Amino acid sequence: MSDRANERQLNIIFLLIIGTFTLILLSFAYLSNTLSLRYLEADTKLISHELARTLNEKALSISSPDKDTELSEYFRDQSSVYTEQGFSLWLIDSSGNIVAEAPDNTLEFKSYFLDSVKESDKIFYDANNGGNSLFFADKTLYIARSFAGNRYSLILENDGSKERQLQRMQYVVIFSIGVILIITLLVLISNMFSRYKNKLIQLATTDELTGLANRKYFTAEFNRKLKLFTDESHDYSMFLLDIDLFKQINDKYGHAAGDAALSMLANYIKTTVSKANGFAGRWGGDEFIGVINLPLTEAKALLFELCNNIRLDSPKEGAPFTISVGITPVNNNMTLSEVCENADLALYQSKENGRNTVTAFSESMTKAEKATSAVTEKSTVPDQTRPEAISFEIPTEINLKSAEASLSLKQVLQKRFLSGIIFAVKWMTPFVAAGGILIALAFLFDAASIDLSTLSADERSSLGSMTSISTYLKYLGDTTFNFMLPVFSAFMAYSLAGESAFMSGLVGGYMVINTNSGFIGAALAGLAAGIISREINLFTDRLPKYIRGAAPIVIYPIFSLTIVQAISFFMIQPAAVALGSVFNTLLDYSKTISKPLVCTLAAGMMSVDMGGIINKIAYSYGLASITAKDTQIMAAVMAGGMVPPIGIAISMALFREKFSTEEKNGGILALFMGLSFITEGALPYVITDFARVIPSCIAGSAVSGLMSSLFGCRLPAPHGGIFVLPVVEHPMLYLLSILTGSVVAALILGFLKKKNTA
Repeated sequence: MSDRANERQLNIIFLLIIGTFTLILLSFAYLSNTLSLRYLEADTKLISHELARTLNEKALSISSPDKDTELSEYFRDQSSVYTEQGFSLWLIDSSGNIVAEAPDNTLEFKSYFLDSVKESDKIFYDANNGGNSLFFADKTLYIARSFAGNRYSLILENDGSKERQLQRMQYVVIFSIGVILIITLLVLISNMFSRYKNKLIQLATTDELTGLANRKYFTAEFNRKLKLFTDESHDYSMFLLDIDLFKQINDKYGHAAGDAALSMLANYIKTTVSKANGFAGRWGGDEFIGVINLPLTEAKALLFELCNNIRLDSPKEGAPFTISVGITPVNNNMTLSEVCENADLALYQSKENGRNTVTAFSESMTKAEKATSAVTEKSTVPDQTRPEAISFEIPTEINLKSAEASLSLKQVLQKRFLSGIIFAVKWMTPFVAAGGILIALAFLFDAASIDLSTLSADERSSLGSMTSISTYLKYLGDTTFNFMLPVFSAFMAYSLAGESAFMSGLVGGYMVINTNSGFIGAALAGLAAGIISREINLFTDRLPKYIRGAAPIVIYPIFSLTIVQAISFFMIQPAAVALGSVFNTLLDYSKTISKPLVCTLAAGMMSVDMGGIINKIAYSYGLASITAKDTQIMAAVMAGGMVPPIGIAISMALFREKFSTEEKNGGILALFMGLSFITEGALPYVITDFARVIPSCIAGSAVSGLMSSLFGCRLPAPHGGIFVLPVVEHPMLYLLSILTGSVVAALILGFLKKKNTA
């Protein structure tokens, strides 16, 4: 199919998408218009009903002969409130005469208003404006209500100004979201086509079995780089190599063994040429070709190493094999066929010299070929050690870019999501530790500076900010702690899409601070920022240079921030609110059953996501319980939040062989963070072994919460960990509850974990 046909199909798809979204937006606009009209009608009916009822009561209570005058004054007094809301009101008698009108009416009385008196309590639209148009621009509506035995009627007209303002805001929001969705979808579709195109390019330029360049692409790449070669210095060398007696491998071991040998050899060739900034390809069958940026002598030594590594590492019990190599210098006066002919002569000489060797081309080989005599240069392979690692990357720059661009979003997430979280946690941990410890020190300073026995329960709830020094420490700790989510989200986004995603990830993390979603909300914001920035980055790479230059300043911030904010506002925050409602209802219900039950549940929830949504719900419930003068739940919540890091630290001390060296090195920090009531100290261990750490910690936290409740421990302070022990009721029993829960978590984790083999 031609490029023009492809472009035409792509344009049709884009038009269909834009048309579909336009219809969706119009549908939303019509729905918004309908809802606004219904609200306008209901609001008008309600106000007219209430005012008519009030006027009726007043009319029935007036016994003086000048009833109209007294009722008119009362009407003007009552109606003044509604004129500020866009209503115009009139009081008429049974003859249709205007008895009174509200002060500051914005609209004039129209004669056809009297028709509504005949059908009291029915909404009429202004005769100059229909009630069924799509957009609610200048509609007004009016209604009449009779009272006092039909002696009087109230006519109320609503100009709809308040609803129009609201509707215009709705239209702006709908239009903005629609534009963002259209642009986002176009970007995603464009990137999809780009990845498909890159995949086709990769398939057209890469050998499927070996991953090296195919013959056609190698030829084009050689001709492109030929301009870099010089006549005087032979800094480039070309090699030809093949597997010795390859046909025998296929005949004896089968073609699968032959393919495995070719794949293994290709991987070693990739490593070899990458050391010398070269490129290689499969020339055909078992023959490979490559160019390396080294003079002949150094290139020959590098290929000796390749021969030796193949000889040592080829499968001894399967299909062992060796290779023979011919090498020749390259200059820009030679065509590819001439260079290949020289390398082929050298390769032939390697075969003649017993195989498993490297032979360099010399002019004597050409003369010997013409004279049908053999003059060879034989080299024995020195004993080399095998390389430490094998690189599986395609060495050419073009193929590397194609491979990266052709990765689907699913593949990127599979490769980088978990590593991105680990990377982000490492950057977040200093903020968590420093902030939490400063807050704990604020509580400790107050506890050491003030005679707590002289304080009432209400005064103890202010612990941590009762002195100037503790107030400063707590402010500094809170400020540092608040950086936790933005830093986590920023580096999560950075790990997925690079520096272009850092800013949107940072702002996204800041946006979720008040959503009560914890690090889970930050992870979602960082994930969204990374994905969006990556897609926009792939899209802008295909734009003109003058636009690409403005992308980091204009395109990335506007689109990534707008979409991340929408995700935070419309997804993360509602989800957090919904979960909060469910779990708060559950905790309230369990509280009606028994206090130990609610304490056990709240403490266990602190370990479900280690600082995530459910953890924050339990903590907020504990804070609310302090306000309600029930400090027993807060004690259980804090105990449950301290258990995970402490339990993990104890488990590492008891079961050292089941943890890696890096994990054990962080044990002291985890212990101190647990003592400071920083549940997030367990996150590095949760990420690497979620299925074992979470159940263990939930069990330990639940046990500590249950024991704290049964012991009657109470805590008026919302933070501080072990440093607020002096204000805890029954402090030693509280300490026993925390220790018991931590040991339970440590033992369960130790039994569940497998022995570390790293």
